[in-house]
Amino acid sequence: MINAMYDKYLRELRISVARSLRSSVPNPQNVECFEIFTPLWTLIYGLQNEENTPNPTKQLLMSHLRESGDLSGFLSVCRDRSIENSYGPQLRAAHSAMTFNSYFDELVSDSLQFINAFHFYNYRSCMISVRCILENLYRHLYYLDNREYFIRVHELGESEHDLKLTPALFRTYLEGASYLKSVNSLKWSYVISGKNFTGLQKLNQGLYSKTSSYVHGSLPSTLNRLESNLDLVYDPSKADEVIKMAEMLIEMCVAFLCCAHLGQFSGFNETEKRLVLAPFKGTKRPNFRNAIRV
Repeated sequence: MINAMYDKYLRELRISVARSLRSSVPNPQNVECFEIFTPLWTLIYGLQNEENTPNPTKQLLMSHLRESGDLSGFLSVCRDRSIENSYGPQLRAAHSAMTFNSYFDELVSDSLQFINAFHFYNYRSCMISVRCILENLYRHLYYLDNREYFIRVHELGESEHDLKLTPALFRTYLEGASYLKSVNSLKWSYVISGKNFTGLQKLNQGLYSKTSSYVHGSLPSTLNRLESNLDLVYDPSKADEVIKMAEMLIEMCVAFLCCAHLGQFSGFNETEKRLVLAPFKGTKRPNFRNAIRV
């Protein structure tokens, strides 16, 4: 009985997968979905490039010069590579231990899950992946600034629950993070399910709120209602909705990560910067670059 049911499951799964991938010409939305995440990957892999390993003292000085409006001093310090050239291996080892925790790498994994789910028409899983990306972004940024809690959770075995480390706390932290002050002044407008949100911090709240019902199944409209794998079919309206969510998500992720790792991002070449800043359309790109002075 169980073997027969499993055989039926596998048969339907093969049919569903073959149906979604059989076209010799890729669905334009599938290609668009892949392209949306390439700026995030370019940024992450660029930050992991050993040539972009930061010097914390240099970053502190650059931050001071940027905030005081000393652009020539900022550029001069940015170009100075004397410490990096003398102590490169030591800087890379220390930076890797301090910065690139599992949550940072998981952003790539989550984005691949989103793309795979999109190709297989599993739109609820796409939204759940959005939520995973949000929470892993929160943790990367929070632990980057609060190393002691990362040690307590990942090395001493304490739980985030016991330490009262929640997504709400992480979002509150981001609202007050000093490195995000420059982009908090950008009053860009976003629309999620007919609701308007102004600014990246409000967008963050909107994205988190929107994905909650997909994670918890609290609204009938967010459920997949699958009875078999054959029920996974292309839905143009749902596909369009998750594509728009992904576009807003990546715009916010790129903005927050560029600000958090500004010293490194400043060292990217112009080709890399253009690829990373691709989510910012029209006047958003020069406005963002002006805000972070890059």
